[in-house]
Amino acid sequence: MTVLSHKQRVLVVDDDPTCRALLEAIFETHRYTVTATDSVIGASALIVQARPSIILLDLALPYRSGASWLAQLKASPATADIPVIILSAHPDVLPRERRGLAQAIVQKPFRTSSLLDTVRMLCGRGSMTDLRLQTDSASSQRLGSL
Repeated sequence: MTVLSHKQRVLVVDDDPTCRALLEAIFETHRYTVTATDSVIGASALIVQARPSIILLDLALPYRSGASWLAQLKASPATADIPVIILSAHPDVLPRERRGLAQAIVQKPFRTSSLLDTVRMLCGRGSMTDLRLQTDSASSQRLGSL
C-alpha cells in the first residue's frame, strides 16, 4: 500500500448507490477522503467545498449527462486542473470531441487494483492517459450488473 503524504480527496459522481458504496469502500480503505453524489447537480455544489484531487464521473446521470458536465469543468479556470476519470459501463457514448477532456476512461466493471493505480498516478502527476481497464472477477461480483 502506498502511503500518501497528504490525504487525497476523491469525488465520486455516480447515480448507482451500489457503485458509489463500492467506490467509497475501496478508496476509504486506501486512505482517501471520499465524497459521493448521485448527480452533477450535487457534484457542482460539492466541488467548491470538497475541492477534490480527482473526480470519478459516470456518464449516464439524471438531469444532466456526465459528458456535458465534464466540458463545463474543463472550461472553467477554477476546475480545469482537476483530473477526471470517466467510469462508465458504456464509455463509447462519450462524444469524440470530449474524450480528450478526461484524463482516463475506465469501463465498468473494472479491475480494482488498476483503478487505484490510475488514481494514484493522476493525483501524483496528472498526465494524460486513455485506459480501458480489464475486469477482474472480484470487482465483477461486487458490481453486479453495472
